[in-house]
Parts: sequence; C-alpha cells; structure tokens
Amino acid sequence: MLNNITIEVRLTKDAEYSQVGDKSVTKISGACQRDYKKQGEDKPGADFFQIDKWNLSKEFVEKQLKKGKRIIVQGRVEDNTWEDDNGKKHYDKTINAEKLYLAEYVTDSEAAEE
Repeated sequence: MLNNITIEVRLTKDAEYSQVGDKSVTKISGACQRDYKKQGEDKPGADFFQIDKWNLSKEFVEKQLKKGKRIIVQGRVEDNTWEDDNGKKHYDKTINAEKLYLAEYVTDSEAAEE
C-alpha cells in the first residue's frame, strides 16, 4: 500500500519549533482551499492540517515559516491516538513531512526587510 501526500498549504499561524533530545521538531498548522457545492452553487471552503517536520534549523523556522506563508509538503499521513486524563480516547491525523518547500519567491528587498 502507498501512503504518500503532496499538498500546498498556507500557514494559519507561525510554526512552532522545539528541541526533542538531540533532534528538533517543527509543528506547522496549515489550510488548503477546497471548493464545494451548496444548493448547486460553488462555495469556497478550507481543509486544515497539522504537519510535523523534523530537523529544520531554528533560524529557518523563525524567519521563513510565518503565518500567511505558503509551503508545499511531501510526506505521509499518520494516525495519532491518545487518552486524556478522564479516560476519553482522542484521534487525529498528522502529516509527517519528509520534504518541505517554500511556495513563494522571496525578493532581495523582502529578504532585507526581515
């Protein structure tokens, strides 16, 4: 079986960088546009994704992965299951990114402003 996803998302908030032992993980929240029909009319919608990317540099995350930026991610979808303090089970899906690309061109003047 194949578990592979390539998706372009716009960050819904600044990415969160954290150190886990000798590795780092970046938590990314993103949205992707999806159109749907309502009463025969096209309506805009969005799907939201949680993305984990391991071993990015802190400098890259802080400078490039800001709210509103567009990125392209290649990776796989993973199921996560956990139980809270009240014994209730929770489920979600996360994209584990193997590759991450910036989807916007940065000019020299924009780079100088940051």
